[in-house]
Amino acid sequence: MYLLDTDHCSRLIEGDADVVRRLDALGQALVGASLVAWGELLFMARLSNQQPANLARVRAFLAGIRL
Repeated sequence: MYLLDTDHCSRLIEGDADVVRRLDALGQALVGASLVAWGELLFMARLSNQQPANLARVRAFLAGIRL
């Protein structure tokens, strides 16, 4: 299992091609994020200027990531 940190999660949400390519290269490996990373992502989205849109993006991302 691979554990993503907040920075990698943010880059995936933004569609960073390098991070997406590396994740794709893992194949069927399990990928997750810690509760701390989940909290940081949600906190950053709530503080953003585009709160509704960013919260929706973060929640959609987290729906596909194991805790």
